[in-house]
Parts: sequence; C-alpha cells; structure tokens
Amino acid sequence: MDMCGWYYKCKNIDKLYPNTNSIWTHFGTLTHKCIQQVLIGEWTPEYSAKYFIRVWNRFCHMFKKQLLKNLEDGEYKLPKKVSNPRDMYRNVVRAIMQVEDILEEEFGPYKVLWIETRLEEKTKYPQVFTGYIDVGLQLVNKNIVIIDIKTPSSHYSFKHYADKYTDYQLTLYKSYYCEKYDIDPKTAETYFLTVAKDPSVKKPIELIRVTSGSRKITNARAWLNEGLDRIQIDNFQKKRTACNKFFGKDCPFYRTVYCSSQKLF
Repeated sequence: MDMCGWYYKCKNIDKLYPNTNSIWTHFGTLTHKCIQQVLIGEWTPEYSAKYFIRVWNRFCHMFKKQLLKNLEDGEYKLPKKVSNPRDMYRNVVRAIMQVEDILEEEFGPYKVLWIETRLEEKTKYPQVFTGYIDVGLQLVNKNIVIIDIKTPSSHYSFKHYADKYTDYQLTLYKSYYCEKYDIDPKTAETYFLTVAKDPSVKKPIELIRVTSGSRKITNARAWLNEGLDRIQIDNFQKKRTACNKFFGKDCPFYRTVYCSSQKLF
C-alpha cells in the first residue's frame, strides 16, 4: 500500500517481478511468522525463538557470499554495532518472548481473532483493493484492534520517516474490514507493531497507535481513488519522495533499470 503508481505499473501492467529474496524480505517474513504463530498459540515463545535462530542462521550460511557482496555494493546496511548478519536474531528473539505481555499491557485481556486475513474488495474501477492484515484482536469490550507488523531499523527511524501515506495503509485496512463485516468503525483501532532490527535499542518491540477516525478514512479513500483515476489514463506517477526515504528502499524496483527515477542516482 505504501508503494507508488510506478510500482503498480511495473508489477501489474508490465508484469515485472525482480528478485525480492533479499536479506530484509526474508528477515521480515520470518519475523512475521514467528510472532504470529506465538499469538495464535501454535508455537510456544521458546520454540518460536529457537525456530527463528535456526532458520536465520541457515539462511545466513547459505547466502553468505551474496550477503557479503550486497554489503560491499552498498545494497543494504546492517544496524550500527552489528558486523555479522547472523547477530540480527537477538532483537527478534526478545520480541518473540515479550510480544504477548506487551499486548496485554496495552490492551488488557484480548483474544486473537485471526492472522494474515485477506482483504479483496471492489473499487469503482476494474482494479481490486487487496491486502493482508497481519493480526486482529478482540478486546474485552468487543472492540477490534487491527495490527500491522513492521521490521524497521529502529522504532525512531520508523516514526521519523513515516508520513500520512504510511498510515493510510492501516486506515484503508480498517475501512474495508469494517465495511465487509458490518462493524462500526468507531469500535476498531489501528496499530503498527514495530520490531527493531537494531539489537542495541532498549525496547525490541513497540506499539504505535494510528488514529483512523472518519475524516482520515475519507482522506485515505480519496487518496486511493485519486491514484485509481490516474491509472485509468495511464498516468503512473512516481512517488519520488519515497525513493529518498527509508520506506522507498523496500521497493523491489528501487535503483534498478525499471525504476523511473533511475536518473536521480
């Protein structure tokens, strides 16, 4: 949801699929899985932590040469005070062990309704709004909490580089979810759950509340419709500010021959 119109063109119109099996995509996917399995009670925190360490070490071993080359080429940077990608397991393990307590401390008793629930909703155009909500909770007062898991370098970097468009991802998730299941939006809240890559941060995990009232929902819908309007006339605008920010580097086309802003670099 935080990608730009040019990303949509490359992926959905031109059918380009560059290799996205990078250290960060693997790290994020594995972190999501281990935390989600704990929350739904499939794995104990201890088992999940050991699983993460085992799989992460195997990944780093199998792709050691490629990871070192990526570092030399400047394709990604490890957090400060981290010289070996294998050491990245530390913060995730702490987060896995603490996530249930963190959620209960924030919300009180809760029930996990689902993980990775898929949204596929119609728009006024042929394009369909799709997305996956990472975690959904139900509180004692029956309110719903929609959570999106992120793995930034640090909690500070996430909050520093976030903008309203980053929030719109969660806002639209809430809007479509409430509409689909006939839920009063006033009874649903939205949060980012950030797991910092940098093992030197004091808190491995943080909940960041995102306001998503009626005005913000209206603005998010208008933003989505504006983007869809442009797509209909083949006006795939580049979100150039994203390329110079933290979130832009998550784009699989970033600094590739497919990126419309290649000339900027």
